[in-house]
Amino acid sequence: MQIREGNEKTVQTQVISAIVKASEAMQINLSDSAIKIITEDLIDMYQYESIQDIIECLKQGRRGVYGVNSYGKLNLELISKWMQIYLDGKYLAKENHEKIKQSLIEKDNDFDAEEFYRKGKEYIEAQKELNKKGNQFSNATYNEIKHQYLKEKKDKKNIDNNIPS
Repeated sequence: MQIREGNEKTVQTQVISAIVKASEAMQINLSDSAIKIITEDLIDMYQYESIQDIIECLKQGRRGVYGVNSYGKLNLELISKWMQIYLDGKYLAKENHEKIKQSLIEKDNDFDAEEFYRKGKEYIEAQKELNKKGNQFSNATYNEIKHQYLKEKKDKKNIDNNIPS
């Protein structure tokens, strides 16, 4: 939900909470009036973004994702820099996601059902031919294999028993 679409009191409460968490985590004391001013300015400046965007940006900022705050300050200027970095990353990721999605759609559009089914039919026919060739087993072939096996077994037995064949 975009900030401008939300209940004003709820939006303010959530943004204030995120600012307070960031200031406490960074061990920076902000006065109530400073928190209120920063909150109002953030809501005004980023009214077309979601509340979650501001909260996530402040969370990442306090964790040092955007660099170390060596000045020991938490003000609108710093938060605006964080928001710019956060939103650039967000929209870049969204743009990349859309490109990948479009690429997949284009690949799906290249699908040729006629060719797919033709190749599938060719494959099935080739498998049937292989099965036919593999199943050409007659009684004559069976008898030949059986006699060869028995002869080899008899020869082996004779060798083991030292009997000449």
